[in-house]
Amino acid sequence: MILLRKYEDFIKRVEELGFMTLTNILTGLPSLSSEAPKDSWHTGNPETDPWCWKDRAAEEKRLAYGCILGGHKGFVSPRIYSIFYTAYHPEELMEERRESGQISQTIWQLWQLFEEKTLLSTSDIRKEMGVTRNMIGICLSNKQSNTSKIDRQEHQKTPKKINPPYFCSIARIE
Repeated sequence: MILLRKYEDFIKRVEELGFMTLTNILTGLPSLSSEAPKDSWHTGNPETDPWCWKDRAAEEKRLAYGCILGGHKGFVSPRIYSIFYTAYHPEELMEERRESGQISQTIWQLWQLFEEKTLLSTSDIRKEMGVTRNMIGICLSNKQSNTSKIDRQEHQKTPKKINPPYFCSIARIE
């Protein structure tokens, strides 16, 4: 098994594979948690801490980070991003999905918030919607996997019908 000790090794590995999950979701499927030393996590060192790598890779726009493969967190290389985007992005617009009952009222309210304001932290969202932290996490995960993506660094929603060059986890906006 490959052991990833440095940030650049991690980037090269994901580029080589095309994608990698954050955690072990399937035996034999490469994941950052299985390929990084256990004692390197949560040290705060951006060169050697895999927990820092996920944010850094997205902020530097070197890898996409978000819900992939059934909602599990993972990384996608730029060369195959369009494949993941096409596979997981609904063809219908949000308005069409709402009219056909494919999305909940809460998801629709969240969508409307991002239509009105592009810069929102999760605490802003909780306040505006009057919901709990857990509900926002669920809504944001559903929003990411079912609608458009939000850039964690700038907290901006991309246009509904444009393929963005990157995405990352919107449940981590704070």
